[in-house]
Amino acid sequence: MIFWVNLKNQAVISWMVISNGMSSQCVDDYSDEVSMALQTDGKIVVAGSTVNLGHDNFITVRFLPDGSIDPSFGSNGKVITSLGESFDGNPNSIAVQSDGKILVGGVGVGPMNYTTWADFALVRFMPDGSPDPSFGINGIVLIPL
Repeated sequence: MIFWVNLKNQAVISWMVISNGMSSQCVDDYSDEVSMALQTDGKIVVAGSTVNLGHDNFITVRFLPDGSIDPSFGSNGKVITSLGESFDGNPNSIAVQSDGKILVGGVGVGPMNYTTWADFALVRFMPDGSPDPSFGINGIVLIPL
């Protein structure tokens, strides 16, 4: 079983596995919503948001079955994805496809007028965390709402 830990009212990308002892990894101290999926090989992928250059970005992290961050995924286990200049990205779902590709969905808000411009955002990664070049533009699809 996997549980999320909320410290000081901030969702922290942390987890513990009851059946295999405990593990906690803090890779980011800011995330509005966090979602996770289990791969067939036992690895866990987690999506949340992080602040970079004043804007929220998607962050995707992969953990090994023992609870450690998977260094073979992205850059030292994580991928930070900007949806574009002046966009805030807030993911709220993640899925692992049968071919191992990882799909993260959420909302992109911007640019500059946060009350009227919103997009449904999809990001797809190859199994190693690199953007899927066959999906949208460099792995990103934005659909106006």
